[in-house]
Order: sequence, then C-alpha cells, then structure tokens
Amino acid sequence: MQPTASVIVPTYRRPEQLGRLLAGLLQQDIPSHQYEIIVVADGFSSPCRGAVERLAERAVVSVKYFAKSHGGPAAARAFGAGQARGELLIFVDDDMLIGTDFVREHVAAHREVGPVAVNCEFAWKLEARPESFRRWYARRVEEWTAARRAALWQLGDGLFGIPNVLLTTANISVAREDYDRVGGFDEGYLFSCEDQDFGLRLADAGVRGVVTTRTHATHVETHSTLQKVARRQAMGARDTVRFMRRYNVLDRQGQQNLVMVNDPIKVGVDPWQVLIKKLFKSVIASELISPLVFAAMAVWGRTSLGPSFLEHGYELVVGAHLRKGWCQGRRMYGVDAAAIRPGGTARAA
Repeated sequence: MQPTASVIVPTYRRPEQLGRLLAGLLQQDIPSHQYEIIVVADGFSSPCRGAVERLAERAVVSVKYFAKSHGGPAAARAFGAGQARGELLIFVDDDMLIGTDFVREHVAAHREVGPVAVNCEFAWKLEARPESFRRWYARRVEEWTAARRAALWQLGDGLFGIPNVLLTTANISVAREDYDRVGGFDEGYLFSCEDQDFGLRLADAGVRGVVTTRTHATHVETHSTLQKVARRQAMGARDTVRFMRRYNVLDRQGQQNLVMVNDPIKVGVDPWQVLIKKLFKSVIASELISPLVFAAMAVWGRTSLGPSFLEHGYELVVGAHLRKGWCQGRRMYGVDAAAIRPGGTARAA
C-alpha cells in the first residue's frame, strides 16, 4: 500500500544519534503501513549503513537506506524526497528525539489547516563543555527560542501560525504536491538557510507556516565545543550571504550595520574603531592563530577566573569566525541576485 507519509532523515556521520531517532520512528502510534522511513547518508563513507540495514530487516515499517556523494543537508533531503512514495513528506534531522505521536500529529495538522508547512515544537538538549561554555550557549539558545515563540499566533487547539521565514528543517512536513510545486530544497545551500529559502517560496505559493505543540521533540546539540560552534557559524554565514543576495536584501536599507561590521576590511571607508575590530577578528579567526585561541579558551573555561570576561571571549571568538564565513560568502556570492540560480552557486560574471 502507498504510505500516507514518508519520513526522510538526512544523516552525516552520526550513527549513535541516528540510531536513537530511528528507534523513536519505529515506535509510532499509527499503523506501520501508513508511513515509511527513508535514510539518506550524505557521503558514501557513512558508518550508518550496516546498522540501518540490520534494523530494516527486523522492522515492520518500510525502512530504506541510500548513500550519495557529500553535498550538504539540503541535497540529502532533496534526494530523499525523490525516493519517497508518501503524499506527505516529513523531514527530520538525525540529532532529534521524538515522541510516539510525532508522525500522527504532523499528519493531523495538515488535515486540519492545510495547505501548510508544519514544525513541531522542540526543546534543546545541550551537551557542551566546559560548563562555562554550556551556560553561555544555553543563554543564546534561550534567546533564539524566546524570539521564535514570540512570533507565533494561535490558529486552533495546539496549532500556531509562524512566519514562513522562521520555519526550520530540524523537523518540517509539507504536502508532496506543494514541495514539487515550489521546486523543493535549493541544493545550492551547502550548510544552512535552505529552510528560510524553502519557507519563503512556500509563502509565495500560498502555503503558510504552522507550529504544532501537540507533539514535542528534542534537538540534541552535537556541536559541543566552542571550536565546533564557531566553525558552524562560519559555514552558516557563507550561506546567509547567498540567501540575502538571492533575495536582493543584502544591501537594502537596514542591513548597513550588519554589512559594515562583517564585510572585508575597507581602508579609508571603515571608521577606525570598526577597522581595528575587523583586524583583531581576522587575527583570531586565522588558520595560524585560531587553534591557539581555542586551546587558550578551553583552559580558561575550566577555571573560575573572570566569568564575565570569559563570556565576552566566547562572543568575540564566535563573532570572529562568523565574520570569516561572511567574508568567504562575499567572495563566493559577490554578484547580483539574478546570477544565483536555484540549485547552484553563483554563475561566473
């Protein structure tokens, strides 16, 4: 029988996290023939294949495993959608923990208020170290979560509207016909921003964003050190430039400060205070110095010396790497919006 829902899981070298998610997906409280599970390994050398195939042999739910060349999460999701048979596509990241009602409530939200793209509410579980960094990181997550919740408006019992640009691919479901109508995920995003891009194109097609609080999930944060978070920010900043360039908002009114503090150094244009900050951040994030900075911050973080200065240090290091990624994005996408095509990077000028 054709399943109602296809659950698509992109994964990248996280077999333990993937195993926990699959255990939850195999315990859903709907009949096994109503959904299928599609795992897409982003890279042929993934260590997950054997475990997934052994699980598939015992499962009553259809579980399929695919591996593709490394191309980032957007490409893995798009590949999985191409293999799916369900009328509803549910994308969930491999570092999520879900309840037994996860699939059922995604399906229910679509039937009640469709056409929509649905996120379920989720909390974060941070396993960062040292403790001083975990506290700093937890506050940043709390700020993001509070801002996201403040943007919700109630639609019904346990269902809330959300601006499409705030939709997240940590878990998202969309009708197959709507996914195809907007062209799916843009594979030109190598690390992030594919969710904002996808959400905006869905909005243009009349598909609104919805959050259901009838089921809950947990995002287990695997970027557990300052070094991992800083490098993730750098990769995300590159895609942010692409996103802003594609939608022609990079140089609009209101973005000047963001651009000024993160753009490459402009002698004679930048105020001297900005110039000094850029130079300092360039040194911190350089290939030669950054390993020493991470090592020094790790030692400092295990002490109780100057906790307020330590937090400023975390902000500075993460901000320096964000700027590094932004500058890389500027070089990659330093073209007009029309030159960035869906599914690819910038065309040569």
